[in-house]
Formats: sequence, structure tokens, C-alpha cells
Amino acid sequence: MTDSTSFSIAGQLDIICRHKLAALCAVAVGVGLTVLAVVALPRFYGSSATLVVQRTAVPSAYIDFSQKTSTTPSKVEDRLERLSRAALSRGNLIQLVERYQLYPADLHSGVAPSLIAEKIAKSVSVVVPGMIMQGAPVMWERTLPPDSFVVTFEYFDPVLARRVSSDIANLFIDENQRQQTQDAEATTKLLDDQVSATLARIKLLDERIRVLKERYRGSLPEDLESNRRAVSSLRAQLQGIDVALVGVDGKGTVSVAGEKLPKSPADELPALKTQLADLRALYSDDYPDVRAVKAQIAALESETSRSALPAAAMTASAQEQRLIPEKSSIESQINDLEAKIARIPAHEQEFSRLVDDRTALTAQYHLLLDSLLAAQMYREVVEKGKGDRLVLLGPVTLPTQPDFPKSSQVCAVGAAITLLFALTLPYVLYFTDTSFKTPGEFHEEYGVSVLATIPEFGEISGSRAGIFGGVSFAILVFVAGACALLAYAHSLI
Repeated sequence: MTDSTSFSIAGQLDIICRHKLAALCAVAVGVGLTVLAVVALPRFYGSSATLVVQRTAVPSAYIDFSQKTSTTPSKVEDRLERLSRAALSRGNLIQLVERYQLYPADLHSGVAPSLIAEKIAKSVSVVVPGMIMQGAPVMWERTLPPDSFVVTFEYFDPVLARRVSSDIANLFIDENQRQQTQDAEATTKLLDDQVSATLARIKLLDERIRVLKERYRGSLPEDLESNRRAVSSLRAQLQGIDVALVGVDGKGTVSVAGEKLPKSPADELPALKTQLADLRALYSDDYPDVRAVKAQIAALESETSRSALPAAAMTASAQEQRLIPEKSSIESQINDLEAKIARIPAHEQEFSRLVDDRTALTAQYHLLLDSLLAAQMYREVVEKGKGDRLVLLGPVTLPTQPDFPKSSQVCAVGAAITLLFALTLPYVLYFTDTSFKTPGEFHEEYGVSVLATIPEFGEISGSRAGIFGGVSFAILVFVAGACALLAYAHSLI
């Protein structure tokens, strides 16, 4: 292995020592830029406001709206994105810019307020606290109560940062109240429309059921038993007529359905007169029973004189002529009832579908009505300001220490970069230098052995020029870095 390729600590130190001036200049530039960063960078103070959801004081037994509808999210994480977009809208941020004259350099330079509002939006952070590890043995505890979040605004003026953070917290509170009212009204309207539509469908089904009952009257499921009883009764009447048509009893009176037809007035007069004679033997003519029998006799005599052919004295031929049409009518009624009974299953299926649909719609209507009543009650609670509210958990913080930049962090980063630059620069200069540094390099280049070398006495010739060049380079790097740093600091303000 040649000298040019061997690695040793002495060789590395020799490389650094050859360019120690460049390394010292790099250290000077790094320290200067670090100090400038600590001094020149604007300090931003973060003011935080902690908001927590205060649940409604109305018992859930009276208002169970959260379980009946899912329109309003119950967890703060679920609605925080929507709430943040509304509270941190461009219009609200522009009002903050105009109210507190935020970022005066941009305002004086004529930057549009909308662009400044975007800068404010980048300075606002909304964080939902999580869980942190506390104590020993290991256990997880919440840093803040559930359903809470922290709004932080960073600005180079701590007093203004606190005022703006307080106003942003109030924007969240007002927007939460507005969104809850809006959601409650929208939900109430939606449920009211659904209740009205369901009720209209129920009325339409009722009308269809009514029309169906009119159309299928007598052949509906509830008519089955009455139709069967009517058929049985008509069959019994038909059987009685058939028996009556067979013949006449011994007294010349035609029987119908096992019962004798009523006697004629002429047949009843003798019996009434005999009864009147018996009563007169016992009572006077003023006795009520005597007068009643006399009235009956007078009525029968009058009826006998008006009718030449009494109904009870009809001949068997006349009775037969009357019973045959009656038999045909009863048979027709039986056939009609049996046809209705045969159509009942088909009508029952059609009728049952409508009834089932109405039952389902009625159940849905009652559920929607309960939800509507709960939504109306919830809306009233929200309008009175007694719903779920956002409240400040303690005062808005007034920052005393800047959140950015942290001097210790800037110094640590500057030291690390300075050290890396100071150690890297000698190697860059060494490997970009084309002069011969060892006898081996000369021998490899020309094939001539070196007999002797002059010991290194430092930079004898041109030392002033080297020093001037190194210092000039360091100044140039420092000025460039300072300009970039100052431009960055100005962009932050």
C-alpha cells in the first residue's frame, strides 16, 4: 500500500493542519451566523385557549335526541374539522387582521388582507389532547378532560397573541352555537317532512282499503262467517219450501218450513164469538177483556167484508205459485253467497298486503313522530342556550417565553452545522488541490524517484495572500448567510 492510499490519524490531522485557516474561517462564519440567528430571528409567542364541551343540563330522559338521530356528532373530534373550517374562515380572519392590524409590514406594503389571512391561518393550530404516560408503575392519564381541544395562535407580540387567541376561541364558541341551531332546525324540518309524507301515504292506503272494501263488499275475510251462516239459513228455508210444496195438511192449510200458515178471518170469527159469550157470562160489557174481544170481532168482520178471497184461505195451487219464485230467489242468493265465499282467498291476499303496508307505515309514522318531538324539544333547548356548549377551560394564556426560535435549539443546530462545515472544508480543499503532496505522488506521475524533500515550514511564500483569500472567502460566506437569514426573518414578520 502506498502512502497515498494508506489511512492514519496523523494523515487526517495533516490534512486539517494544511488548511487550518479555512477551518478556522468556517468556525468563525458558523459562530457568527448562529449568533445572528439568535439575535435577528423574530420571536414568536404562542397563546393557547383550551375549550371543552359542556353537556346539556336537561336530563336525557326528557330529551334523548342523540340516540334518535345521528345528525349532530356527539364527540368533539367528529365535528372539529367542520367547526374549524367555519370558525377560521377567510372572512373571520380578515376581520382579525383589520381589528388588530396584524402583520403591519405586509399591510404597509400593500399586501391583500386575504393573503395575510392565509398567514394567520398557518399560525393557528387546533390540537385534541391525547394520552400521556404518567408516573410509575406505567399508567396513562389524560392531560385534559374528554371532549376538549386547544387552540393556539403564534405571533411576535405576546399581548396581541393573547387577544387574537381569545377572539379565535370566541369564534369557535359562537360557531358551535350557530351550527347546533342550524343542525337542529334542519333536522326538525327533515323529520317534519318525513312525518307529513308518511301520513300522506297512510291516508292513500286508507283510501285504497276503503275502495277495496266497497268493491269486494261481501267477499272480504271478515264476511266469511256471516256468509256461511246466511247460506245455512237459506238452505234451511229452501228445505222448508221443498217440504211445503209436497202437500197440504189435514185442515187445508199449507205448511211452510214446518209451521202452519195463519188462519183466515172467517175461520177466526166463530172462536172469538164463543169467547165473547163466555166473557159476558162472567163480566159486564165494560170489562176491558170484553171490550177487546168485541173490537177484534168488529175488525175481523170489516176485513171479511172487504176481501173476497182471504190470504189464509188460499188454495194449494195459489200457495204453490207463490213458493216457487221464492225458492228460485233463495237458490240465487245461495249461489251468489257461495261465489263470494270462493273469491274470499284471493281478495284476502290483496287486502292483507294493503293492511300489512299500512301497519308498517303506521309503526314508522309513530317512530318518526317521536323523533320529531325529540328534535323540536332539542331545538328549543339549543335556542335557549342550554344545549351542548363550548366553554373556555380557564383563561387564555399570556406567553412569557417564545415558542420559536428556541435559543438552545438554534445554538445546538448552529454548532453541529459549524463543526460539520469546519471539518469538511479542509478535505474539500485538499482533494481539489492539484499540487504534489507526497513523494509517492511525484513518483507515480513522472516515474522519477525523489532523493530528498525540504521539511515543511508552513506557508512561507504567499502567506499573506492565503490569509487574505481565506478571510475574504469567510466574509463572503458570512454575508451571504446573513442576507439569507435576514430575508427569512423578514418573511416571518
